[in-house]
Amino acid sequence: MYEKAKHYHKEYRQMYRTEIQMGRMGRKAGNFYVPAKSKLAFVIRIRGINGVGPKVRKVLRLLQIFNGTFVKFNKAPLTC
Repeated sequence: MYEKAKHYHKEYRQMYRTEIQMGRMGRKAGNFYVPAKSKLAFVIRIRGINGVGPKVRKVLRLLQIFNGTFVKFNKAPLTC
């Protein structure tokens, strides 16, 4: 288990350093670097579900208040 955590730490540290390096290279060349947007969101139900469409209710499956679920970003969640 420890080796797996060590591997993930190394991988994400490398990705973080790459993002910083790309930003620096962009500034040095007189351009700019736009990092990739996140593709995952965590949705939490904090109020009642009245007024929410049936398809949204079925997809999110948030039956109780303060429950959460992960949602993959695509065009649909961005337009709501």
